[in-house]
Amino acid sequence: HEDRPDTALPMLHVIRTFSRVPCVVVGAADDPDRSIRLLDAGADDMMPRETPLPIMLARMRALLRRAAWGL
Repeated sequence: HEDRPDTALPMLHVIRTFSRVPCVVVGAADDPDRSIRLLDAGADDMMPRETPLPIMLARMRALLRRAAWGL
């Protein structure tokens, strides 16, 4: 929503100071500049809010598999 501040970017900066936990940002997909900033800040994936739940869960499982391979 336009009136709410974007809290994802500062939160990603905080998370990345102490953890490499996989981070998926779910939100509006209509702002390419925001997506770039979030991915550059450490988001591992971005999904539009309208993504069906089974697809979200499958992408999250894939991300966790890739994260486990890096251990």
